[in-house]
Amino acid sequence: MWRLRVVHVAFSIASIAAAVAAPFAGTATGLALTVADAGVMLAAAVLATLPGIARRLDPHTGQRTPGWLTAACHVLRVAAPLAFLATIGAALAGMPARTDGTRAWWLPGIGIGAFQYAVTVGLGAFTLVTTFVLARMERPRERRALGGLAAWVVLMVAAGSANVMALGLLFWTAGFFGVPAGPSAPGPVGGKLFLDEPVWWTAGLVPLLLAGLVLVAVALWLIARAQARRLAPELKPYYLERDDARVVARTWALAGLTDRAGLVLGVLTGIGVAGSAAASAGYWLGLFTPDGGPAGLLATAGSWAMVAVVVALVAVGRRTYSDTRLRRTVGILWDICTFWPRAVHPLSPPCYTERVVPELMARVGVLAPTDRDQVVLSGHSQGSVLVAALVPQLGDVLRARVRLLTHGSPLRRLYAPFFPAYFGDAGLSAVRERVSWCNLYRLSDPIGGPVFRRVDPLAGGERDAVDRFCWDPARPGPGEPLPETRWHSGYWLEPSYDTALAGLVSVKPAA
Repeated sequence: MWRLRVVHVAFSIASIAAAVAAPFAGTATGLALTVADAGVMLAAAVLATLPGIARRLDPHTGQRTPGWLTAACHVLRVAAPLAFLATIGAALAGMPARTDGTRAWWLPGIGIGAFQYAVTVGLGAFTLVTTFVLARMERPRERRALGGLAAWVVLMVAAGSANVMALGLLFWTAGFFGVPAGPSAPGPVGGKLFLDEPVWWTAGLVPLLLAGLVLVAVALWLIARAQARRLAPELKPYYLERDDARVVARTWALAGLTDRAGLVLGVLTGIGVAGSAAASAGYWLGLFTPDGGPAGLLATAGSWAMVAVVVALVAVGRRTYSDTRLRRTVGILWDICTFWPRAVHPLSPPCYTERVVPELMARVGVLAPTDRDQVVLSGHSQGSVLVAALVPQLGDVLRARVRLLTHGSPLRRLYAPFFPAYFGDAGLSAVRERVSWCNLYRLSDPIGGPVFRRVDPLAGGERDAVDRFCWDPARPGPGEPLPETRWHSGYWLEPSYDTALAGLVSVKPAA
């Protein structure tokens, strides 16, 4: 983990130093510092691509990471801060802006941002093409999120979110100390703080993204309404009151919109990528500038929207201290984000799964010390993911004493399409073959669902051995009001929960 952290931090601080030194590359000092900073960035990029950078042992040969790789990371660990401090020190001391016969950019690097913007768009396009090719080469039989391009879409969403927050802070700072302006802004400089044109173009994309989000919301509403109209007549025999059937149909249709999450991500990502490519082409070809007309209006509106995002995030963070429900929601999102090992995000807090799974294994060993003992692992929502990850880690003796009862489980609905290598058909089938398992699900649950096969309760059909459907809201008796919908919570209050628990306790262990 420390090697991954070194290459990430080294590249980051070297890129800052390069942006400071590059405007003075026309001088001997500036050129030397620019080359040094670029060398650190290149070394970090090369080290980051080596397979052994993120593991201790080669999974194919069992060989340990070569010593030269560790030594190279130690050298980079020292070289990066030295180059950074040397650059900042030289800048504070006052590097000459130019020498005779040379041309240099002025700080704060106006113009270099366009190059960085174009490189980012190019890297995104390259990643898209390679991911698409790899997804087509594999030809999986099971459903993959966004046609196998989920990793690229999530990467673009992450990069876009980071840009919105960072640029919102940039505009906020520029507005606090002066007047934000583009390089081509007319009139005297005065108190203007110049921001590169790509910064304004990114701000101009924000209103387009918001418009796309509104269009997607309208499309989802129409889809849910059409689905509710189809379900209402089918639910009429089960819910005696006509209005009850309509209410339940709307509830189920609304919960089913989770399966359309790919539409939202695809539209927003498409708008962002297409807009970024158009902005880059327009800048390099000199077609238009974001300082007037509709483009300027979009950029101005977007800049204020990004400032609002930053303010909203600060307000949400402050409110979590006093709002218990909001704090619980943030905590749930935090648990989901920190489930995976840190190899995918080396600067984040440690992965709690590496602590929870061993603790659960020890707890199971304490509760079931002999063959006469049984332990039922009841996992709700993210807890169902934890117990599914636990089962393959148990030994054969201890595993025979374990039963699984999951409810509101996102294993098939969300985790299998996005993480098929871990929770695909092979992984989930391996869990089912090793332990006795019962999974409760509702059609009103926007997160959970069946793990193996969804059987339409209205059409009948053979029921899966693991998945059990629960009516929600429950069917009222004659003259009784429609019970409250429980959505994703309260599975343990269902009569079917007690039935499933009793069945698991008395069932024979899986072969």
